[in-house]
Amino acid sequence: MATEGYTVKEMLTKVLERQEEQLKQNEEIRISQAVSHAHDEATNKHLAQLNGKVATHEKKIATLGTFQTRVMTVWGISIAVVTTVISKII
Repeated sequence: MATEGYTVKEMLTKVLERQEEQLKQNEEIRISQAVSHAHDEATNKHLAQLNGKVATHEKKIATLGTFQTRVMTVWGISIAVVTTVISKII
């Protein structure tokens, strides 16, 4: 029978070896998934921080835009007043 195929003991040994290999592969996959999950969480945390910074900078830009508009308005009025005063003096 040994010349025709495997003995029961050899078949069980092969099956157990295959199961052990599969368990090792499954463990490697789980470790890889855990590392990937940790990396994803760190990336999400970093993106949340960046979004907060972007929101802060958007508020500052809006404030600066409003301030610039006010300054230009005051500057324009000042030029108009000075021009009017000078034209009346001359």
